[in-house]
Amino acid sequence: MSRAHHGRISHLAQFFTNRQDCRILRRDAYKVLLRAHDQGPQGQDYFVKIYRHPHLFHSRVIDWKLVGGGQEYRMCKKLRSLGIATPEPVGFATDRNWAGYPRQSLYASIWLQDSHTLDAILRGQHARARIDASGWQQFIGALGRFVGRLQLKLVNAKDLNTMNILVMWPPGDKPRFFLVDYERTVILRKYDLARFMNALSQIGAGLIPVFEGDIEQLCKGYASVVDHIDARDLTRQVRAASREKSCLWQQEIDGLFDAIGQRMHDRGDSKAP
Repeated sequence: MSRAHHGRISHLAQFFTNRQDCRILRRDAYKVLLRAHDQGPQGQDYFVKIYRHPHLFHSRVIDWKLVGGGQEYRMCKKLRSLGIATPEPVGFATDRNWAGYPRQSLYASIWLQDSHTLDAILRGQHARARIDASGWQQFIGALGRFVGRLQLKLVNAKDLNTMNILVMWPPGDKPRFFLVDYERTVILRKYDLARFMNALSQIGAGLIPVFEGDIEQLCKGYASVVDHIDARDLTRQVRAASREKSCLWQQEIDGLFDAIGQRMHDRGDSKAP
């Protein structure tokens, strides 16, 4: 039994099983991310996130009717009401068994054409990344202002990182930033720099490998929209936290490869003597 939110398209539930016109972007044990194409008259492309709910404790349930995809849809609508730029939400659907238990849920939004993740731009995978030094500094400053405006609205995006910010950067125009992935986003009651430092340091950790010097510009942009913040002191704190986070990420990656290598060796697949 499926139940879909009345969104722009009424057949969201088809994506639970029909992947014929979809490209899988990422898959793990409990989620699948898709770029889905609607075969309707408009031929619209959608971003679709499908949650699996084999065990209820794997889901952060606020409302039994809004597990997974429904919660993300509700948060996206709330963010847009606060003036936060996000891809336009379409709706959500929930697939339940005979007893009403949610087996799967999904969230869908309009696919942002000509957008790139911040990570892709930092890695030079987008032509707009190849600009002069002055233009790049302006870009990083604008990124800092975007994060600052999020936090002026008391939006605590716990998963804010270079993969969860989309950038539209038309030639001859200013970059526009969009927040995506609201699974662990909450609205706080008051501003708390200590809690928001995590978001800034996650962005900073993405700059560390090549653009560590730009953390100062990132913090200047942030401080330009958030009152009573000393940009130099903020830069010092964010740089230190970013380095620590970058080291932890590298250790996790090294540990993952070590584990893969050990499994191959245990199976006798390793060519090492």
